Amino acid sequence: MNIYYFGADRSWEELQKIGFRRRNTCILKALAESTHTDKVYVVRKTTRSEFLRQLFKKKKHSGKVQDIIFASLLPERSFGKLSRSLNAFLLRRLCSGARPADLIWTYWPKGYFTAISSGLKGTIVFDADHNIIDDPSLSPADRPKREEDLLEIGAGSRFILSSTRSMLDWFNGRGFNKGVLLRNGVDTTRFQPMPPAGHKETFTIGYCGTLSRWIDYELFAGLARRNPQWNFLIIGKPYLTEDWRVLENLPNVHLLGEKTAAEVAEARAVVTIAAPCDPTHVTGLFKDRLEEIAAKGEVQATLAGRQFRISRDFVDDLAEHKLMQRIANLRKALLIFHSPTDEIVAIDNASRIFAAAKHPKSFVSLAGADHLLSRRSDAAYVADVIHAWAERYLEAPQPASEAGDAKTVVVRETGQGRFQQEVTVGTHRFLADEPVEVGGLDSGPGPYDLLLAGLGACTAMTLRLYAERKALPLERVTVRLNHSRIHATDCADCETKEGMLDRIDRAITLRGALDAEQRRRLLEIADKCPVHRTLTSEIDIRTVEQREG
Repeated sequence: MNIYYFGADRSWEELQKIGFRRRNTCILKALAESTHTDKVYVVRKTTRSEFLRQLFKKKKHSGKVQDIIFASLLPERSFGKLSRSLNAFLLRRLCSGARPADLIWTYWPKGYFTAISSGLKGTIVFDADHNIIDDPSLSPADRPKREEDLLEIGAGSRFILSSTRSMLDWFNGRGFNKGVLLRNGVDTTRFQPMPPAGHKETFTIGYCGTLSRWIDYELFAGLARRNPQWNFLIIGKPYLTEDWRVLENLPNVHLLGEKTAAEVAEARAVVTIAAPCDPTHVTGLFKDRLEEIAAKGEVQATLAGRQFRISRDFVDDLAEHKLMQRIANLRKALLIFHSPTDEIVAIDNASRIFAAAKHPKSFVSLAGADHLLSRRSDAAYVADVIHAWAERYLEAPQPASEAGDAKTVVVRETGQGRFQQEVTVGTHRFLADEPVEVGGLDSGPGPYDLLLAGLGACTAMTLRLYAERKALPLERVTVRLNHSRIHATDCADCETKEGMLDRIDRAITLRGALDAEQRRRLLEIADKCPVHRTLTSEIDIRTVEQREG
């Protein structure tokens, strides 16, 4: 079986040099490597000059993959139907070996309609990539045409692929039950909006950038609601959307507006990743359309493989910013990440940023990475380096020493939430809190949890000391404890006979080659641990006021 692939924006030779980094090119690579395919033809539209140059160039047909390029020999705007007919004839000649049994693989509507215009016969596969009907970059005016195109594509394709279920659901809802979910690299395995179970640390999370319509604000808001102990600092101004307003009334989300890093007092350090040294660099990515933007007010442009709406206000705003001057006056620690193989923002941008900045500053080269850090290993490496680097500049404030007594336990309110406390024991610090259902943040163990932890730790330590002294083959001790309130009448051995009393259930697991007598003796010793004795004896607790200062 042969495959004719419509939708690549680079030749196979170029892709082999720069790497297969986007979803569609990774699929193309997989098709080329499949044992079920005989030949793969990468059909790509190019400029007339490039087509004519390649037409008279000696062809190399070795290998399983072959590039087929074509161009509009007559300008389509001027010659219309004649130009399209000529294109179709040219494509049929270039793909003259196509057979009905071959696979016509099309990427995005553009690739599909290019393949259809060629008149090639074969099984048509349409790859929508993501949800391109609810794409934030699709203007309301363009949506009817996109729907019309997708309905035609749904009727003409044998299979429909997408990385999102919502796109397939759209087709299914219109009677095209031929969808296949084909994930790309950006799914739940790469992003966890919730921390691992039991992970309740307090974080300050910063976002600096345009509040644009392609940000998922509901996801952002949900993350803030589920983690009220986290603080979110958001720097940037809105752009073509009001969706960001769902964040306005969240108490742990702070919308700071448009500011530079130097203007944010809380900012201790700044990190850049693949950043341009001059904002006007961005306009260079669509410089051939600047006149059209000025005339129409806004256009859609493709940047790094994604479509964006570019407005006249956006272009004007870029021209006003003098980034290099701000970098020189930053007065913050700066860490610069950049890949020498970045095709969107060249490495010399990082060099200019580094030269303009004052110390402390650091540069990390991301050799082999692309502009968007699409490889998971590259993103993880950057995260790890930032974590290690930031510790020097984001050290947690140390509590004042308490009269030099390391045995004194100090508990302070943090001001976060209703119940959160900072517990300091010598050099050790942790949080105490209550569960969410009783008004806390669940950012740490509760008071009774700490009480049980103290009893459990003391039990295990006491058993370890006894086993070492008696040379018992005790390998490991596990203590499980629960606290409850019971009626006094349910406790036959208790002195209290009326009302309620506290009960602690303690279950001890003893691992090791112990005989029955050794196990019995260890359980007896458990009741003799110091904390156990404290809890079961008379306790005198004295409370006084200690004034500040």
